[in-house]
This record gives sequence, C-alpha cells and structure tokens, in this order.
Amino acid sequence: MAARTRLARVGFATGLARAAAALGGTLLPLAVGRYFGAAGLGQFTIAQTVCALAVIVGRGGGDEVLVRAVSQAEVGRDAASARPAAQHALRRSLTLSAVLTAAVLVWVLANPGDLIGFKERRLLLIMAPSVPLAAAAWQLSGFFKGLSRPARAVLFESGGAALLAAVLFVAALEAGARADVLTAGHSFLWANAAVTGLAWWCYRRWQRRTSPVPVPPGARAAQETAWRRSSRQFLIIHVATHMTSAGSLLVAGFMLPDVEVGLLRVAERLAASISLINLAVNPIVAPRFAAAFHRGRLDDLAALARRVSLLCGSVGLPVAVVGFIFARPLLSLVQSDAGAAAPYLRVMLLGQIVHVATGAVEHLLTMTRYEQVQKRVAVSLLVVGLVALPVLILAAGAFGFAAGFAGLLILKNVVGVALVVRHLGIWPLPGPRPAGRH
Repeated sequence: MAARTRLARVGFATGLARAAAALGGTLLPLAVGRYFGAAGLGQFTIAQTVCALAVIVGRGGGDEVLVRAVSQAEVGRDAASARPAAQHALRRSLTLSAVLTAAVLVWVLANPGDLIGFKERRLLLIMAPSVPLAAAAWQLSGFFKGLSRPARAVLFESGGAALLAAVLFVAALEAGARADVLTAGHSFLWANAAVTGLAWWCYRRWQRRTSPVPVPPGARAAQETAWRRSSRQFLIIHVATHMTSAGSLLVAGFMLPDVEVGLLRVAERLAASISLINLAVNPIVAPRFAAAFHRGRLDDLAALARRVSLLCGSVGLPVAVVGFIFARPLLSLVQSDAGAAAPYLRVMLLGQIVHVATGAVEHLLTMTRYEQVQKRVAVSLLVVGLVALPVLILAAGAFGFAAGFAGLLILKNVVGVALVVRHLGIWPLPGPRPAGRH
C-alpha cells in the first residue's frame, strides 16, 4: 500500500513537472509567434532546431544509458556505484558539445547567407553557446531518472529551459526590451544557463550525501567500454528521431516561406500537446522497465506496458478529438494569424493519436537492451522521411509536409509494437492478447 501511495505521489509530481516542461515547449514558440508573427517564428524555429540537433549529438546518448545503469544499480540498492558512469558521461558530453558549438559558430560566421537568412545567423550566434549547457543538463536528467526522481529530472530537459525562456522573453519585452526576435535568443541562452546550474547543484548535493564506491581499474574500463557501445546506439536513435520530427522542419524551411514554416510549427506544437501524458509517464516507467527486465520478470513488464498504454490512450484521445473539431478556434486563440494552419493541425493529430495509443513502445525496446533494434527503426524512418517529405512538399506544399509528418509518426509506432512482440514476447497494448504472449 505504501509503495502504491509513493508511486501515486511520484506520478502526480512528475505529471506537474512534465506539464510545466511541455507548456514551455509549446509556450516559447507561441510567444515568439504572437509577438513577431509567423515569419519571426519561422526564423526562431530554424535557429532552435539547429541548436537542438547539436544538443542531441552532444548528449551522445549518455543520458539514456545512465537511466538504465542507475536504475539497475538501484535494484541492488547501490546507486553510488553508477557515479563513475555519470562523471564519464558529463566529461564526454561537455567535450563533444563544446566542439559542436565551435563548429556551429564557425559555420555561421563563414556562411555567406545563401542557406539561412540574416536573422537566423544572428540568432545562432546568440543561441549556440547554450549547446554545452543543455547537453550537460540532459546527462544529469538521465541520472536522476535512474534514481527514480523523475519530477526534477524532466525539468532539467529542454522543456524546462524553454518554459523559463518563455517567461524571460515575455518579461523582457514587457519591461521595455527591444521588440526583436533576437530577444528570444538571449532569453533562450540565459534560461539554459539557469537550468543547468540548478541541475548541477542537485547533483553535487546528492554526491555529498553518498559515499563514493571504489571501482577497480579493470572494471571501470569495462564499464566505460559498455557505456560507449550503448551510447553510440542511443546517439544514432536520437539524431535520427530528431531529424525525422523536429529536424524535418529544416527541410520545410529550405522549401517553404517563413510564414508557412511558422504555421507548421504552431500546428506541430499544438498536436504534440496531446502526448503530454506520454511525456509525463515515460520518465516514471523507463527505469521500471529496466528494473523488471533486469530481474527477468516479463509478466510484470507486460502488465506495466499495458497499463501505460491504457492510461495514455484514455487521457490523450479525448483531447485529440477536441483539437480535431475545434482546430481553427484553438489556433486563432494562440496566434491571431494561425487559423490557416487548421488542416495541418488535423492531419498531424491523426499521427499523434496513434502515438498516444501505443504508449511507451520505444522505451520498452531501449530499456531492455534492444536499443540496436530501435536504432534500425529510427534510421529507416529518417531515410523514408528524407525521400518522402521533399516529394510531398513539392506535390502539396505545407499540407504535404503535415501529411508526411503524421504518416512517419504512425509508421514508427506500429513498427515499434511489432518489434516489442517479436523480441520481448509481450503484448504492450490493452485488450485481448495474441496466443503465447505475456
């Protein structure tokens, strides 16, 4: 009973934290669009997408490996033994992301302006230094997820920084700052610095409360080798997933006017808001997936997966229906000139409905050491997207992009369910189970 009460309390706190983070991910682009219109939002989106891709590469997949490693150490009540892995992840992430930041800055300074516009270049010069900060915060987020402290962990991710950036941005404009999209770039940088500082303070506080566990040199070398192997798989998954989803907006940015890119961004953010329940639940269940698999309890793993799918579907589907029916009023509410994006929102909601209904199939694979399988899925979808999206944009403009975006999301989750059944032998969806499956 006490365990259930604690789980409910953790779930409630994590839901609030995830709601705040998701609000930030939605509020920041909406605030930029409200002050500077679809054109300003399109400029900010391109710069933010480049930085987000650099952060993903800088993370190196280490945060996901830390979730699994720390949660499995917690099974034996020995989380302190994962401290060397956390330190290695932080060092590697900071080094790699610093190199990437320098590369982005050199590229922007050397770019004559034929690939990106003047405003986008200035935004990148302001926002690029946030890359090492955000990459380090993501590592610490993975560490605290493994410790079963998901509420604070989700606030260390990009959503928490985006929420603070939105607050700083609006406050700066209301205080009389220059009405320019560059103000959003400065707010973004300072918000990432504040969030990373908070994450580091929490980590140092945990360090002072735990005694370091001596690790033999041979064992540490073996740990780092295994860490690098798994982190490479997660890195490829994250890069491919990002380029298939948010990164695909870069393709739209090169092929569509800034106004259309801004409308697509608003529609994509509103559609993604129905998966808030997935974002709230995943940090809680990911370490539990890893722990159940580590113990060999496939029945518990299957039951947890079905409960997650039922919860996400029952919460997300009614919201999707409301969004589908009232697409135009909702868009006009968040941005006065965004009503024209109603067809884009409706078609993107179809993809999100499937995403919500399938629960956490991706985490089922990655937290049970099948990250290589998920890597193949992510890379395959990226290839399909790179081929299909430009063709669909040429054929149907922005609506073609929205339809392709939704189709990729549906394909990803349907394939994920099939692979969970094949490799884990469990049925992750509510309802009747196929014969012979857990």
